[in-house]
This record gives sequence, structure tokens and C-alpha cells, in this order.
Amino acid sequence: MNFSEFNYRKAKFDKHLVSLNDSKDTQSLRESWKDCLDSFAKCIGWLISSSIANLSSRAWGYQLKQLSTKDDEGLVFLREARNHVHHGLTPFAGFQNPVASASNFISIGGDCTVRFTNVSFSGPDGHFSVEDGIVETKSGRLTQTKGIPRSMFKQHDAKIILVDIVSSEKGQVFTVPNSLAGIPIHNQEPITLLNAARRFLEAKAAELETLND
Repeated sequence: MNFSEFNYRKAKFDKHLVSLNDSKDTQSLRESWKDCLDSFAKCIGWLISSSIANLSSRAWGYQLKQLSTKDDEGLVFLREARNHVHHGLTPFAGFQNPVASASNFISIGGDCTVRFTNVSFSGPDGHFSVEDGIVETKSGRLTQTKGIPRSMFKQHDAKIILVDIVSSEKGQVFTVPNSLAGIPIHNQEPITLLNAARRFLEAKAAELETLND
């Protein structure tokens, strides 16, 4: 069995995963998440179709298909999320824009200029009182402070949040998974889910290669 096509698709998946991890704005996150879902679907699709086409791995291929379509919550979730993207359905994930925050006192996003007069709040460096200060942000990123130490603010990058996938066609709700192939998805983080998917692809490719030696 020639694995060159799988290796090509897997390399694209890995590349999109790096892009997702490096994305700082909402648009980049959205595009990288969509690319990851699509490339993962192509990788696992290749494993299933190629294994079923060979007698020595046919039973293995049907088992993998069962896992990805019904039995494994993580694989099923990725499949349904990809279907939502493919058909233009929403939401397939939640996205938070970048913000600058001062403790639990205030979060500032977008393009803003905020003036503080006679206020007190706590930041990473402790308590601070402001008589007259200004904070400016551009696309949610802190650009300037006057009368307020910049260190009082913490920058939060754009963030992707997994959400339950509601399929009106199937009449089902595919909840955010807690695991994929037995690998826990701590805090239900997208990167953790996709890293588990990457490890799963690598393990299954190695299994299939052994079956067809």
C-alpha cells in the first residue's frame, strides 16, 4: 500500500495545526480551524477507504469507520464539526476577539479609548489608584496607556471555543467531547482535541502499514 497520499494529507493537517496554534486574531483562528477539520477528514477518509479496498485490512477499515462515525465521541465530534463547516452551517465553534483586561475590573476590546477618573483596581502588580488615565486599544490589542502603568493590563489573544454541534438533519446534538480514542481532552481545548487527533492518525497509519506488510 502506497502511503504517499496519506503522508501528503497528514503534512497539511500538521501545518494547519501549527497555524491554529499561532493564530492571534479571530479571522485566522476561524480559517485555521476550518482547515484543520477538513484536512483531518481527508486523512481519516484515506485510511478508511484504502484499508477497506484491501482484503487483509478490510475488517480493520470497517472498525475504523465505525469509530469515526458512531463509537468515539471525539472522532464523531470532529466529523460533525467538519460537516457543519462544509455545508455552511453555524455555529461550528465559538470565537472570542482579543481583549485587554485589568483583573476582573474591566475588559477592553475593539478600537477603543477609555478614560479612567478617580478609580481604584487591582492588576498583576497589585492595587493601583487612577486619578486621570487613558487606555487605548486597536482590534482588542493594547496600544497606549497614559497615567496608568501598562503592566496593570493583561493582553488576551483571540480564542476559539468548542461548542456543541446541533444537527437538525440527524435530530442530534453532538456535545463537546471529553476524550478522543481514550485520550482526555482537558478543559475541552481545541488544540488538545486536535493533538489527540494527530496522535490517533499516526497510530492508525502505523497499524495499517503493519497489516499490509
